[in-house]
Amino acid sequence: MQVVNTDGFAFIQQQDSLRIFYEGNPLAEYVFRDNTILRPYFANLKTLSGLQVTRNYPPVAGKDATDHATMHPGLWLAFGDVNGSDFWRNGGTIKHLRFKTQPEVNEGRLTFSTESELLSPDNDLICTVVNRFVLRRGENE
Repeated sequence: MQVVNTDGFAFIQQQDSLRIFYEGNPLAEYVFRDNTILRPYFANLKTLSGLQVTRNYPPVAGKDATDHATMHPGLWLAFGDVNGSDFWRNGGTIKHLRFKTQPEVNEGRLTFSTESELLSPDNDLICTVVNRFVLRRGENE
């Protein structure tokens, strides 16, 4: 599904990710299911002028550092200690369950929320978390 409107934001929702655009240019990819990364993340994040501000993911051999690529795919939210599990250092899994609020563009903003489970290294459920994301153009842009 692709949504385009006059506010500049657009997105394509795929089975494992949400590709995000601004005025037709790639802005980021929100990856919520990945076989090698233990948490959702924003990959290949760019400024509105096109400057990439995160590492390439996946890394480009010969151009990017390829050491511990699964630790640094881009921008993510993780916690160092939840009930003894360290999600910051991949000591647990943040498993995307669903979009609690489907992605939509309204009044110049792209918004969506997700529901995820925090699972221990033994795959036991610790808790469920809801994250809300709002992307908007900055006032000084």
